[in-house]
Amino acid sequence: MGRCATHLTAAAKMAAKRLQAKKYRATERGSHARAKENRVQYRKRTALKNTLLLGLPVCSELLHRGKKTLRASFAVQSAGPLLGLWNPPYQFEVPSNYNLLERPSEAAGGDWDSNSALLGGIQYNKIVSVGWDRYDEWCGTGLDEEETAILVSQEVATRIQAWEQLRAMPVIDQNAEAMELALDWGAKIACMLAEEWEHRIQGGATEYAALGRSGNLPWQRMMKDVMRLFGEEVDYDS
Repeated sequence: MGRCATHLTAAAKMAAKRLQAKKYRATERGSHARAKENRVQYRKRTALKNTLLLGLPVCSELLHRGKKTLRASFAVQSAGPLLGLWNPPYQFEVPSNYNLLERPSEAAGGDWDSNSALLGGIQYNKIVSVGWDRYDEWCGTGLDEEETAILVSQEVATRIQAWEQLRAMPVIDQNAEAMELALDWGAKIACMLAEEWEHRIQGGATEYAALGRSGNLPWQRMMKDVMRLFGEEVDYDS
């Protein structure tokens, strides 16, 4: 009987706590606290909703940015600030001459003549140049697939880590635009590299080469997307 009484007392305590919590949630203060907690949990679920790049977990924001079509000025023909995205560990570097970039005389104007588009053009050119070099290498019959898989996985993992570190950095006003660009292009580079290797390893050299000839490798599709956006936004007749 004593044991039963103890059990009932514990159960009563739990019920009382649940009732107390329910009453608190019903108050205005409790409602605000609950709404705040819901927002926090939603952001966590959204940011940490993981999928995989080459078996590596990545947050949904990185994938979203990787799919964006970004402006890249076609007037940029020379090398320039690469934002730290091309040398390991791929950590963000503020371009020293960010606001002093010379506008090419043949620039399209408007958004396509902005700092963002000019810096984007530098990234675009680098992606295409590296893409062709990688295509030639991966089409080769002597490619060591096991070693290449390790190297690609390491690069993607390092890029993801650098991207996450940049995303967590406090935003400084004068660097905000450059940081946003680095997040966009950094995500795109990582996503395209992972997708391209998946094509290579799943389809073999023959199918991979065919994708390149048809212009359907990730970085080639990027080129088409940028050109399409340019055609939609720039009217030379006006």
